[in-house]
Amino acid sequence: MDRAYIHDINHIVVKHSNTSAQSSSHVLFDVEPVNMTDIAEDLTFFTMSAEDEASLDNKVNDLIEELNTLNTDYSIRNMETNNFYTTIESVGRLSIKFDNLKILPKGTYKKIDELKNIKTEFGYCKGFKPTFRRLEGNSIENLEVKDENIYLFTNPEGDMSKLIEHLSEKVMEINPDFHIETKIFI
Repeated sequence: MDRAYIHDINHIVVKHSNTSAQSSSHVLFDVEPVNMTDIAEDLTFFTMSAEDEASLDNKVNDLIEELNTLNTDYSIRNMETNNFYTTIESVGRLSIKFDNLKILPKGTYKKIDELKNIKTEFGYCKGFKPTFRRLEGNSIENLEVKDENIYLFTNPEGDMSKLIEHLSEKVMEINPDFHIETKIFI
């Protein structure tokens, strides 16, 4: 999501909700700690209340209608029913594993970070820089190197399998010895 829209989305959510609290999707999806000053609060928890189910549905529809005017991707999940209202069709993760490498070539992390901002006709990617990375240009044999995670998002017109295929090709261009694992969340 473009950071410029986060403030606008949160403003709309606060206007339509009874209570709200902001956080980061990093907390839900990634396992590596990050410097939170570099991360946008792109996740908003909120509550809505109404006298009856029909009134609540109207409130949710009004919220979605206003969010749609921003022309950006978003996802709303009802925590009670687990139903999604979303412009994002699918969310996944591609993990790059360094198990097959003996030396970490210089420039590897820069190239991986560039992949974390790819936008294609199939969807787009996001990612976070881990707080610790091994030094490039040195042997990593017998050392644990943390996986690099790239998050994948597609809208209803996108195609997650093509996005995974495209990104996998880009990763193999960086180093054909990488091991890739993928997971689809939604």
